[in-house]
Amino acid sequence: MGAGEAATLTYAGKTGALALLDDQAARSHASKHQLPFFGTVGVLIAAKRKGLVEVIKPLLYELRSRNFHLSDKVIRDALIKSDERCH
Repeated sequence: MGAGEAATLTYAGKTGALALLDDQAARSHASKHQLPFFGTVGVLIAAKRKGLVEVIKPLLYELRSRNFHLSDKVIRDALIKSDERCH
């Protein structure tokens, strides 16, 4: 876990703020300490549900093309939760 994730967790712990975390170690720490968090994919799903974006599929693949680690399963699950086609 890096300094940014550690600072985010400290702030969330002190304020109860929702943390934006993608780092697995940071997410594990947040879960262990019952700190609320969202990841980037969760933000995209929420944006789609609120009508802020029409589709998330191209956004997910754009993230992946920029070396943001997204497994096929994460993408498939996100598309299902967003009522988008997987193929």
